Amino acid sequence: MLPLSQTGRGAADVDLLCGRFVHEHGSTTLLVRTLPDPLHVSLTDSASFTALQALIGLMRDEAETRAPGALAIVTSLSQALLTMALRAYGQRENASPGTLTLLS
Repeated sequence: MLPLSQTGRGAADVDLLCGRFVHEHGSTTLLVRTLPDPLHVSLTDSASFTALQALIGLMRDEAETRAPGALAIVTSLSQALLTMALRAYGQRENASPGTLTLLS
């Protein structure tokens, strides 16, 4: 789960969260084909930025404590993060509303 790394000292200039999603062929293929490769979305300008910060904070807390059920919680929060990124991408690119429908 979420290895945490820091280089240097003091406040970070960049806070980077990386991950990947594995999907089964079939139901998600259409969604994946509609997205650019790679999908890069900055959420700092999004209306959801405060919620995003809280979500990532929860993910980090769970990853650090490694309490029972932490992996399930991080996985679910990751799905919420992906949905927020797709929403922001759709709004920025004026994508069809079907993009989030495909996610469901």
